[in-house]
Amino acid sequence: MTKWKTLDSRLVLEHPYLRVTLDAVELPDGTVIPDWPIASMQDYVNVVVLNAVNELLVLEGYGHGFGRICWQVVGGLIDPGEDPLTAAKRELLEEVGLECAQWEALGRFVGSKNRYFGTGHLFLARHPTKVAEGGTGDLETYTLNWVPLTQVREALFAGKIGGTDHALNFALALLKLER
Repeated sequence: MTKWKTLDSRLVLEHPYLRVTLDAVELPDGTVIPDWPIASMQDYVNVVVLNAVNELLVLEGYGHGFGRICWQVVGGLIDPGEDPLTAAKRELLEEVGLECAQWEALGRFVGSKNRYFGTGHLFLARHPTKVAEGGTGDLETYTLNWVPLTQVREALFAGKIGGTDHALNFALALLKLER
């Protein structure tokens, strides 16, 4: 396989949460595409939390990109210079006031292999302990629910989960827990 060759890159949007360029790319067969969009967002973490009675923590709230109430996992942006695990632990504490005794990385994925959208680092955290009051401190509001594994599995197919990154995190956690 031969990689595409980037001939030029033109910035079309610069925003604190999103950077969009239009790249002129040459395909291996010599075809030139003059305006291939690439969307870059800051890398982020998502965390699925498992409690002692085999329930997963679900945050239920409005997802503006989705346009309705949906399920999600704990997550947020990785600060500059911060490693993903540290960011995941920070987000869990900030958002819901939990610390977990056991952490497992489930992988890292980009939102789109052809358009990018940033890299998500996904985790499964076990044995939570409430150590503080959570609260995002930002615009998001949600309710916290501990949901049995079977209901989360059903939610994956019922369209209750708003983002592919959250759905993937739940699905990978369920696969890991079935081993």
